[in-house]
Amino acid sequence: MIILRRESGEELILDAAISESWQPEVIITDHPVESGSPVSDHAQRQPERVSLQVMTSETPLGRPGPTGPERVRETLRFLNEAGGAGELLELETRYGETDNWLLESWPHDVGKIRGLAFSITLKQVRIAQVETIMLPSREVADTMPAAVDVGEQPTQAVDGTKADQQRKSLAAMGFDKAAAGFSNLASGLGF
Repeated sequence: MIILRRESGEELILDAAISESWQPEVIITDHPVESGSPVSDHAQRQPERVSLQVMTSETPLGRPGPTGPERVRETLRFLNEAGGAGELLELETRYGETDNWLLESWPHDVGKIRGLAFSITLKQVRIAQVETIMLPSREVADTMPAAVDVGEQPTQAVDGTKADQQRKSLAAMGFDKAAAGFSNLASGLGF
């Protein structure tokens, strides 16, 4: 027997479990190295998935709740509401109860039998817990020295030979356009 339980406490008791397929997964990081096999240094567990092949009948044996076509409609309503809203579900199987499951898919087949066959896929999610911590305030010391007025400073003339040396240095490094621009600037300033 498989039971899906909503946070409100509403339960969906599925009549028959044909199969349960659990898919635990770990991703192992690989890093290529110059020679030899890649180096693996970390394993990250992924959220678990389970695929259920189940049936809901119009005539359940000894189960409480509606019978007939109403039972099948209630099953579809439960899955469509919980899955469409992204509600967290609790899953109970013969191996125990686990929580934080989301419906990933729930396709169903309508056949000649009086009920529905479902392929339900659930994914267990991890929920991050947020915590706010208030840090104590602290005074920040002023580390900048006080401004000092050094008065008026004389301007210095640029030697024309110095400007020519800078232009040649730029040209030697492959910055011809910068050297030409520097020459134009220097000549425009009268050097």
